[in-house]
Amino acid sequence: MDSYLLVGGIVSLLLSIKHLTRDRKKVLMPCLVSDISIETKTHLSSFFYFVAVFYVLATLVLFTCSLSLISQMYAYGLLLFIALDYALFAIWQLYGKIMSSEKQSFLFYCHWLGYFVVTACIILWALG
Repeated sequence: MDSYLLVGGIVSLLLSIKHLTRDRKKVLMPCLVSDISIETKTHLSSFFYFVAVFYVLATLVLFTCSLSLISQMYAYGLLLFIALDYALFAIWQLYGKIMSSEKQSFLFYCHWLGYFVVTACIILWALG
């Protein structure tokens, strides 16, 4: 069992749960009840759930790879792709937080840390 991937999987699971509970309530639902067009609402909802599916699949892959159920040859490229996606999510979130003028809670500002933790765990696994 690889501890780096296990930690990355646990953090990814927590990000998935947060996305499907808190973010759904705080981000998606206000958009769906606003006065924007139905096409925009459909696109926002689609993107939200596409990201949710990615989170869940990435979590499953991390747990599967941590148990060495996938050959390291196949896991290497797949996990680096997941690390790249999480790194891009982190950069995107951090940029949004820096450019935002709203005051938010501490958890709102530290959301990007979870992405960097998953990315770092995968990079440490790949280097080890």
